Amino acid sequence: MAQVLLINPPYSFTGVVKLKNKKQNGGFYISYPHLGLGYLSSYLKKEGFTVRIVDASVELLDIADIIEIIKREKPLLTGITVTTPLLRTVYEIVKSIQSEKIDTEIVLGGSHISIDPELIKDLGVKYGFVGEAEIGLSRLCGKLLKKEEDFESVDGLVYNDKGRYFANPIKFISDLDALPFPDRDAIDNDKYFSPVVSGRITSMITSRGCPFGCSYCSRPAIGRKVRNRSIINIIDEIALVTGKYGVKYINFEDDTFTLDKDRAREICETILERGLKVLWGCQTRANLVDYDLLALMKKSGCIKISFGIEAGAERVRYIINKKIKNEDFERAYGWANRLGIDTNAYIMFGHPTETIADMEESIKFTVSLNPSYAAFYITAVLPGSTLCEELIAKGKLVHPEIWRKYMRGEAELPSYIPEGLNEGILKAMLKKAFRRFYLRPGYILGRLKRIRSLADIKRNIKSGWVVMVDYIT
Repeated sequence: MAQVLLINPPYSFTGVVKLKNKKQNGGFYISYPHLGLGYLSSYLKKEGFTVRIVDASVELLDIADIIEIIKREKPLLTGITVTTPLLRTVYEIVKSIQSEKIDTEIVLGGSHISIDPELIKDLGVKYGFVGEAEIGLSRLCGKLLKKEEDFESVDGLVYNDKGRYFANPIKFISDLDALPFPDRDAIDNDKYFSPVVSGRITSMITSRGCPFGCSYCSRPAIGRKVRNRSIINIIDEIALVTGKYGVKYINFEDDTFTLDKDRAREICETILERGLKVLWGCQTRANLVDYDLLALMKKSGCIKISFGIEAGAERVRYIINKKIKNEDFERAYGWANRLGIDTNAYIMFGHPTETIADMEESIKFTVSLNPSYAAFYITAVLPGSTLCEELIAKGKLVHPEIWRKYMRGEAELPSYIPEGLNEGILKAMLKKAFRRFYLRPGYILGRLKRIRSLADIKRNIKSGWVVMVDYIT
């Protein structure tokens, strides 16, 4: 039995049940190990606690499965990660624990709690964490074991003490090297999937934080300070995951991998110097790469780079504070394509002042760049983002009630609908974009030419089928 149970909920329990019963043919397009829970688990184990991670999303666990695990494990503490889209399933888990009268302390953490910590009061939960929780959660566990009730020294803790709400100051971890590597022994490493490569995959970070302030993103509300791991610490983890765990591909989840181009070069050079054989991918900004850097990244194993285009029209992109020029994207994608690095493009529909013509331009621009993959979304209004705050100020969004309504199934997640348009138009543009991009004969032929093995065939069928079912048809 574990003293601490850490849960990553699925987006939808209904979807999980359909997938389990083979009544839904789509599913999860891509999944990587949850780094946040991995770091929490390894730190708690270092401090002497027993921990179990339950990744309900990839394990296809419904609410009954999760409750059964909690009853069987009898944990002192059940930690649940909460992002805004996960509010409904978190609500169901919490209410089920409470209705079953399971004797475990519920602790909520994650990006939504960091922005909206008072959610713990609405859920009748006593504890939550704002910001990074590795050290704070360990201290809380120690106090609960000793039945101590002086929580003032637990950094980032928000807690409900007999109806009174307290929030302790946030303290970010300055020395990331002091953290043990994420706990990969606590997960089934073979259940994660990437359309990029066949074989065992994992996720890593080399830094925490993002200095930019895109209007649709909630991260700046938590803090923009960037903290880096040392090069040797990063390389040692790469050596561990490729050696001990047999990992073939690493997805670096830094917000901007090449924020410091000299540092990115040093990472690549050290991978080569150590003779590490690993494939990897990252995400960054198109104006923070150059041909020589991309060539070095390719040489060290980089096979995929994701760029956030967000909008095809520069005018719109500058309005949302993503100040990158079209020519930067054209150069970056051109260099990557020339070097044989797979590329991914992220595009959103529904920005302030955006028109149908602008969305058409986004589709046209994306196709012209010829990325290997493209993901189109409707712009979500996230708590803490500049976009959200502007809507609140204009009286177009009630906060935080909208998140509570979504959580209870009384409303959908808010999307930004430009003036003169409606949600139906945005959804139609979304489907049009996926069709225009993925159903091109040249694109399909190009994917077929890259197949080299039976594993490649299986991987392409799986990812292609999900895109077709969930996004195109």
